[in-house]
Amino acid sequence: MIEEKTKEWEGIVTTELFETQWPLFFFAFPLWLQRVINLFWKEQGRLIEKKVQHNLVCNVTKNGFAGILNGESGFTGIINYGAVGTGTNSPASSDTTLQTEIARTIVEAGSNFRASNVTTMSFYFDPTVGNGNIKEFGAFIDGTATVDTGFLFDRVNLDVTKTSLNSLRVTLQVTVS
Repeated sequence: MIEEKTKEWEGIVTTELFETQWPLFFFAFPLWLQRVINLFWKEQGRLIEKKVQHNLVCNVTKNGFAGILNGESGFTGIINYGAVGTGTNSPASSDTTLQTEIARTIVEAGSNFRASNVTTMSFYFDPTVGNGNIKEFGAFIDGTATVDTGFLFDRVNLDVTKTSLNSLRVTLQVTVS
């Protein structure tokens, strides 16, 4: 008997909270090592905390990709927004939005990178947006600047307190296997 095992899509979310002094200046210096992207950011301020967590890819995304394979339209498969919120419910595969979205931002320019079946991208929340007790993050496919728009790609619970003195970078790394 041949046993076939399938592995779900795996995602990792990294959050970096920076203490920021005004004005904010940053320069990106990417360094690629062994198919993993490491982004080092020079900012006026210091890294306060860094967390790495596994996320949950939502059913709406899986259904959308199945539709693409079937020639259906209405779902591009391109992640273009990331959002943070204050909701504390555990992520569920049936989620279609964040529980309580408070801010969203586009994919950070120049942060997209793909090596084989691993894609990495970042979302930057400057000191003026997303302030409060952030408890959730999600990336959206075909989203707009309006809250709760697009298809929820993934969701993860966070525990980050962000103020107007901090900036937040969320890096999403997705492995399709």
